[in-house]
Amino acid sequence: MPSRNDHSSETTEAGGDSPREPLIDRQLELDLLRQHIARVTETGKGHAVLILGESGVGKSRLAAEAAAKARERGMTVISVRCLGRGAEPLLPLKEALASHLGRTPDQVRRTLARAAPHLLDAVPFIGAFLASIGEKLAEGSFSLRGVYEELSRILIKATSGSAGLFLLVDDLHAADPDTLYFLNYLFRKLRQVPVLVAATVQEEQLSDYSELADLMAEWSAAGHVTLTVVPLERAHVGEYVRMMAATGEQADEAIVERLFRLTGGNPFFLREAVSLITQSPGSPLTGDVVLPRADAILRRRLARADDMTRHFLRAASVVLGTSDELASITYVMEGDTKDAIAALNKACELRLMREGPHGEVSFVHALMQREVYAEIGANQRRYLHARAAEWSGRHGAMASAAFHFEQAGLIDQMVKAGSQAASQAERAGMYHTALMLYQKLRPHVSIEELGPRLADVLIVLGDWGEAEKLIGLLPVEDSRVRLLRSQHAFVRGDFDGAQAEAEMALMGSSAERIHVLIRLADIALYLGDFSEAQRYGRSALDLSSTEDANLRARCHGIVAATEYFGGDIQAAETRFRDALELLEGLSETDRDRVVHSTILANIGCVAETRQEWTAAEHHHREAFRLRREIADARGVLQSLHALGRVRLGAGDRNDAERYFTEAEQVADSLGETLERAKIWHTRAELLLGDGDASRALELATSALEAFTLSRTRYDITHARVTLSRAARASGQERLAVQQGALARSSVQVMGYGLLCVLYQEDVFDLAGRIDGALTAYACGDALGGPWESLRNPNVGVAASQIEQLPAREGWPRGATSDDTALTLLVAHHLADRDGDGDPAAFLAELAGQEPAIRGLGPTTTAAIERFRRGDATAASSGRATNGAAMRALPVGWVLPS
Repeated sequence: MPSRNDHSSETTEAGGDSPREPLIDRQLELDLLRQHIARVTETGKGHAVLILGESGVGKSRLAAEAAAKARERGMTVISVRCLGRGAEPLLPLKEALASHLGRTPDQVRRTLARAAPHLLDAVPFIGAFLASIGEKLAEGSFSLRGVYEELSRILIKATSGSAGLFLLVDDLHAADPDTLYFLNYLFRKLRQVPVLVAATVQEEQLSDYSELADLMAEWSAAGHVTLTVVPLERAHVGEYVRMMAATGEQADEAIVERLFRLTGGNPFFLREAVSLITQSPGSPLTGDVVLPRADAILRRRLARADDMTRHFLRAASVVLGTSDELASITYVMEGDTKDAIAALNKACELRLMREGPHGEVSFVHALMQREVYAEIGANQRRYLHARAAEWSGRHGAMASAAFHFEQAGLIDQMVKAGSQAASQAERAGMYHTALMLYQKLRPHVSIEELGPRLADVLIVLGDWGEAEKLIGLLPVEDSRVRLLRSQHAFVRGDFDGAQAEAEMALMGSSAERIHVLIRLADIALYLGDFSEAQRYGRSALDLSSTEDANLRARCHGIVAATEYFGGDIQAAETRFRDALELLEGLSETDRDRVVHSTILANIGCVAETRQEWTAAEHHHREAFRLRREIADARGVLQSLHALGRVRLGAGDRNDAERYFTEAEQVADSLGETLERAKIWHTRAELLLGDGDASRALELATSALEAFTLSRTRYDITHARVTLSRAARASGQERLAVQQGALARSSVQVMGYGLLCVLYQEDVFDLAGRIDGALTAYACGDALGGPWESLRNPNVGVAASQIEQLPAREGWPRGATSDDTALTLLVAHHLADRDGDGDPAAFLAELAGQEPAIRGLGPTTTAAIERFRRGDATAASSGRATNGAAMRALPVGWVLPS
């Protein structure tokens, strides 16, 4: 009996005692693949090879041979078999990971503990990912890049103990959208990791899959390789026939010529034709043998199946585009498991189908499946698709259900299943699948109902032009549409437009009001306008229902963040802990894990500010664990950065460097320029502490430029503080003064009190400093006034006398002189006029206050008299007394640096 466990779609036994299908005229292609394998294992730098050719030409056979060579070189081989474009998102990856790692959490944990213990933190994510699609996976709040990033991390690092990974992707043309775009994401990482991807593609399918054709053009331009496999030439057909014949006899040249014309040198059709001839009694390979036409070869093989097997094959041809489970075929054929197994056994004996090691079922070749499907009548085909849709829907595979309902012509059911599948895909971060489903629904659902959901997906995927066109078709005054416009403006960098649209949405439906307020708070937080963010956050908190703990926790988190950055650390911690208490009062199933991880990370930041490194690490690790579980890639990036800061604070420089390096790699993968700049900023602080002021100055400048492009004002201010310190340390005093002044001004205007806490020697409340300076000035004046008119200044004065603050003759104790009065007058005058002094107005103020000022000197008195007579405001009256210089002190505070 032939092997039932051969998974390669073009690699089967020839039947009976025949030898394995030979690899004829493929030495050049195999040598090229060997070279690619050697390059990856020797350099540690990966790439992709796309094996392109017509159906049956031997692509999978060649790829399987290359996989064997990769194993010989010590590479780990993982095989991915794409089922169909209507399959559940990422189902091929799910099956491949399950085969490699195991199908239960315990198996996964044991496999990773043995092969890649550093990946044990990924077990919760893997467990969710391997769960039934539509169940555990859809429960989380995943992100598109997060799922892709976590999957690529697992694939790459799970094989880190070997010479690399050989990822064999069979039938890429049958990939669901998210499998296709995940591979596109993975391909961008290959230059830095020892991974060789070999993917087979049916050439004739490209015209019907424009997304794949476009991506292949991009991959080729990026340096990935396309290897085209062509049919056998006539000279090699005779060799193929001789090796395939059971007797090994030399084939008659006439029949070789006829076989070549019949099959065009296609190995699959050659194999089937030779098999039909040699399995017929007394049929030698001679020129008088009657050969079937090419389109009859498959039908001849199928004719050997009995009625039950044919019924099984028809059901399988419908189901296997979305599932490879025997149970689904059994349901569609309306049989019992015993009959289905018997039919599968017969189909395997006839080399029509095969069964994998875990019970997965498939045809020996896509051409065979296509032929069986083509034989089904239109009415029976629709009926079988309807049965497949029912089975898929009952098992939570709503994307598959939508596909089968569409094929069955049941549009209403397709719309219902497709809408549910699209929502499910969005929650799971599978936005390419969601887009495909929404586009499928578009002809059958009103634009008012579908448009906002479709536009939201287009924005997430970065197709902003299409999103803008679609939003233009939606009702302008709808609050949901206003929110979409706000989101669209925000991602395009139009922050004023984003805020304006959100504010307009506040005037709309009260049902959307709380979400609009949160959107406005998020915009303000991003831009560093914490007072506005707090105002919107408090309003959202007032509106939120006490029953919605997740929403209230999020609002608490927004307000707490504004308090934290404003420098009120205690108030922020109290509110963050209130939010945490709300979340921990929910069951784990009901708890929003994105909000939970954010609150934990913020509590970690509070502990960092207090230099409580153990507590900070605990909270950041908990946040990191949750973010790994839900594949929150941006959150994972922030946690890596935070853990690096914590390890640095705890004195573990090497561990900190490891976290910073990994965080930078993730930032590069995600294209997160803002987060990458924050890591540069941290490194600048680190270099400054090491005494490398020059390099610190360079990194801080780069971070400031990135923050300026992002318009994140708090980050800009923070970077200016570091830049000022680095400039001072490197001897660039003017730059230090300039950047320090700009930073302090922003702190004063925007209320960035946290920077005052973190950098007490460099950042301070400017008003507080001026107030302190003037108070000290007045105290000195009051202290020195009683001794100013001593007749003998050489007479010593005891400290106890000074501390008693005696009264000056004619003055009350503690009185200040004209020095304080005139200095304060100058300060008030400049403050009231934004630094723009007016001599005439100043003299008018001075003249008005003259009676209350003690100790006015002759120069000042003369100036007042001239002003009252209407004479010139500026004049020389001979020798000037010396008080003017110190009274002019406030002028320096308003002059540009």
